[in-house]
Amino acid sequence: TISKLIGRGVPVLSGTDEARLTFLAARRWYGWDAGRLLVLDIGGGSLEVAMGSDEEPTVALSAPAGAGRATPEVLPSGAI
Repeated sequence: TISKLIGRGVPVLSGTDEARLTFLAARRWYGWDAGRLLVLDIGGGSLEVAMGSDEEPTVALSAPAGAGRATPEVLPSGAI
């Protein structure tokens, strides 16, 4: 594992923290003039959603609905 290779523990972000930090990156990129932001981050195993008008989102959540999870359910068997 990576932990054994580098000789120390590897912290893992919670889904909510990932949503919050993704929102913060978008806020910094678009600036304060962008107003209220809705940020959707679709990964392989999860979907993060965050929304807000300030630096910290008023809503930040994560759901186990990423592209890697959804693809086998949508495509016909053997298409992957």
